[in-house]
Amino acid sequence: MSFSLLFLAVSFPFGGPDGVFLFGLYGFYFIALAVLHLAMSSAVYSDACRLKTHLRSGTFLVGPGMWWLATLLGGMVAVAIYWLIHHSRLRPAWPPKETSTREPI
Repeated sequence: MSFSLLFLAVSFPFGGPDGVFLFGLYGFYFIALAVLHLAMSSAVYSDACRLKTHLRSGTFLVGPGMWWLATLLGGMVAVAIYWLIHHSRLRPAWPPKETSTREPI
């Protein structure tokens, strides 16, 4: 370990009153982020189960549990991907509408 890295490790700014404030601020940020990830992943799981039971269409590629895990780890990016796949106009209507091959009269 070089001297500069050792110096940074020893002089980490959580040593005085300002350090306690920064530690609390960082702690609050990460707790809020964890709560947000849990809330969003629970909402995605609930919506994926609703798609599976009420609309009988299911989710794309994986089940509700995997979408929950992806949202828990991926955060808002995973929520945006889930929404694009399942609720935007990118998803075709299911079941597909039957098209007639007859000519109109």
